Amino acid sequence: MIALALGLAALSAPVAALGQRRADTAEVHFERGTALHREGRFAEAAEEFLVAWRLSHGTELLYNAYVAYRDAADTRRAADALRQYLAVEPRARNRAMLQAQLAAMEAQLRATATVPPSPAPPAPAAPPVIAPAPPAAPAVVLRIAPPAPRPRRSIALPVALMAGGGVAIVAGAVLGATVLATESDLAAACADRVCDPALRAEADAGRTRAVVTDVLLGVGLASAAAGVIVLLTGRDDSSSPVVGAACAPGGCSARLRVTF
Repeated sequence: MIALALGLAALSAPVAALGQRRADTAEVHFERGTALHREGRFAEAAEEFLVAWRLSHGTELLYNAYVAYRDAADTRRAADALRQYLAVEPRARNRAMLQAQLAAMEAQLRATATVPPSPAPPAPAAPPVIAPAPPAAPAVVLRIAPPAPRPRRSIALPVALMAGGGVAIVAGAVLGATVLATESDLAAACADRVCDPALRAEADAGRTRAVVTDVLLGVGLASAAAGVIVLLTGRDDSSSPVVGAACAPGGCSARLRVTF
């Protein structure tokens, strides 16, 4: 029994030493990957993290490799590293967020794989050979371009003015009808122009409504008139005077056309 125990102890010593050497080597690769990532050499840093993971099997090294590949814009290797990290580390922090990032990268890879390559541009065709045309007799052609059409003016403003004026006139008429009814009631309640003091508030309100009626009618009439004026003065140029002159072998003539 003592000899067996001594034999087992002798065998475990090299195994422990080998594990310590592997751990030391993994730490060296981890520190090298950290320094490379700090220098901006992300792809090389990711490779060092993967070597350290193969030696020590520390799952956080897979996450470091994912981050380094992501910073190197290597989406495929970043997705592989993150997928392997989630597989070996079921209790990873922010697992839901990492799974969403993995799904986004896989969708990006699928979209990139389905985009067909752009075709090569066709070779330029040789210009056709055009035979020279025979000389033609000289001719003088005078072409007068038609005048450019003028933009039509919008009638939204005059219509809005007339509509607003109409609404104000209708409101003034309705309010005026209530004023007339109030005056009729007060006239019936006051005998020989002597009114009950209790009716003074109603009389004041009637006078106020009368003033509002006058304002509404005035504003409505002014707005409607302004709309009509804007509508009439804002027509297109079809009603503008047309003046023309022409000369022929028999003499010259002039023409004037005015549309109202």
